[in-house]
Amino acid sequence: MKNLVVRSVLGLSLVMLASACSQVEFKKLAESSKAAEIDPSDPDYVPPVNTPPPPAPSPVAEIPPPVVAPPVVVLPPAPTLSKGVCAADSSTALLSCMNCLVPALPPVVSQFSNKGRALFEIMVASCQVPNGSDPVGYRPPTRADLMRRLNRLSPTLYPDSPMSAIQISTINSLLTDSTALQKMFGGIFYSGVTPTTTAFETYFGIETIEARYSLCYDNGSMGTPNGFDLKFTRLNATPLNSKVYLDCLHSDQSYFCTESAEYITANKYRNQLRNAMTESLNNPYVPSGSTGVQQTCSWEKFDGLAGTAAADQVKAWLAGGFTIGAELSAQRMCAMVTAPLAILDGSAITMAAYRCK
Repeated sequence: MKNLVVRSVLGLSLVMLASACSQVEFKKLAESSKAAEIDPSDPDYVPPVNTPPPPAPSPVAEIPPPVVAPPVVVLPPAPTLSKGVCAADSSTALLSCMNCLVPALPPVVSQFSNKGRALFEIMVASCQVPNGSDPVGYRPPTRADLMRRLNRLSPTLYPDSPMSAIQISTINSLLTDSTALQKMFGGIFYSGVTPTTTAFETYFGIETIEARYSLCYDNGSMGTPNGFDLKFTRLNATPLNSKVYLDCLHSDQSYFCTESAEYITANKYRNQLRNAMTESLNNPYVPSGSTGVQQTCSWEKFDGLAGTAAADQVKAWLAGGFTIGAELSAQRMCAMVTAPLAILDGSAITMAAYRCK
């Protein structure tokens, strides 16, 4: 019974529910709802607010990575190179410690001193002058013969010496005046003591008669030509004496005799003449000296830093045979360079080099 009641109640509930949800009611509800939505005359009508749609989100800007500047590499300044030609007088100053030294022309080595040439020329002429004392068959020597005996009367072996007035006039006369030659060398007593013969022997260191015998007669060897006893030869040591001194030696005052200063000096010339005659035979004169061609020199200069470029430049100069110098202004140092550069510290340096051809 109880189950029957329950079933009745459930059935009634289903019927009521079904009737409440009929199509008519659903239609009215829909129309009512629609009218409420669209009837603007309704006093309670509130027009809808046109709310703009929210803005679209802005795209997030991409932030570029920071630009990192490359490191600035400071390059050393390029060295300055220059070059030129050296002045012939060696006045071109390349560094404070170095000039461009242009070799001077080798000096012409004169064969004769003025004194030596004068004696040679006088004897070439005087040996031709006939003299009654000449040996039978005397043949005067040629110029070549005398050159063989006297070719080393040089400024070194037989140097010039101060001349007195009488020596100047006597030597000039013998060189230019045949009469003077004949007077001094043509007489039998040509060695007589006169102012001119004294001038001759004190200037040359040999008496006129000695010059005649040893230079016109002798063949240059040690000996006695044609029976003549030679007082002067290139190998003996007999002195030259004044007449005053010889007269004193033969007097009762011989212990107090002294030679004059003029003849003491003349004996120095006498020894020089002997030595020059010996050298003429043993070491004849050979022309030497300047060829007349002056060398030219060129220079190069480097201004920069002591580093690889400077070291390479020094190597090139050394290989090229240059004379090299370097100057460090900061250290106030200047010196010649003879080996590869050891200073590579980047300090300012000036280098110069030159060579001659």
